[in-house]
Amino acid sequence: MMQLTIQLMERDYQRLQRAAKRRGKSVESLIQEWIAQLPENDESFDVTKDPLCEMEGYDSQAPEDLSLKLDDYLYRGEHPK
Repeated sequence: MMQLTIQLMERDYQRLQRAAKRRGKSVESLIQEWIAQLPENDESFDVTKDPLCEMEGYDSQAPEDLSLKLDDYLYRGEHPK
């Protein structure tokens, strides 16, 4: 077993204590449960479930090839050297 010491702002520690009390647990056991819920490895992360991935784009008048030819549009063919 490893021992970990962290520093928290007083208000954050109080929030943690209240959360543990609401669940009828100690702060230590609450943190241990949270850690146990973490995936074993990061490879299990599914980016399609990320809220940013699910955002729909907005409608704009930008050219369809803007991401491919950004410099051409920015510098009008006169690329800086």
